[in-house]
This record gives sequence, structure tokens and C-alpha cells, in this order.
Amino acid sequence: MADTPHTKITPQDKTFVLQKCVDARGAIGAAFAYTDTQQPFAYVHMLSAFAELLCFFNTVYVALAWRAAQHNNDAPVQFVQARR
Repeated sequence: MADTPHTKITPQDKTFVLQKCVDARGAIGAAFAYTDTQQPFAYVHMLSAFAELLCFFNTVYVALAWRAAQHNNDAPVQFVQARR
């Protein structure tokens, strides 16, 4: 094996690395502090309302697209109807 030069770690480098480890430990602890926090009811209600609204618009979009395909005698829609 070839001789590899060893770099000496200075005390300042050790201090820097240890400080970064302490900072990381603190950040991980702060992140876990929010995992057990209950969400406000208004926020959960808003997300639920958005989900229901998006489902409604998706239903309307699919119904209109299906009606347009039926009106144009589109083959995929007729295939779906034949399988029923």
C-alpha cells in the first residue's frame, strides 16, 4: 500500500464538528416535538373541505367528458358501456 499522508485534526476542527453534532441533535429534537402536536380543528376542517370540493369537481369533469364522448360516439366509452 502506498503511504498516505495523515492529516492532523486540530482542536478547532474537533470543536466545530462537535458543535455541528450538538446542533443536529437539537434540530432533530425540535422536529420530533411537533410530531405529537394536535392540529387545530379549523385546519383539519379546511383540508377536508378542499378534498370534498376537489372530488366534486373531478366528478363534474368526468361526467362532462363522458357526455361529450357519448355525443361524439367515441369508441372507448362505447366499450365501457358494452362491458356493463
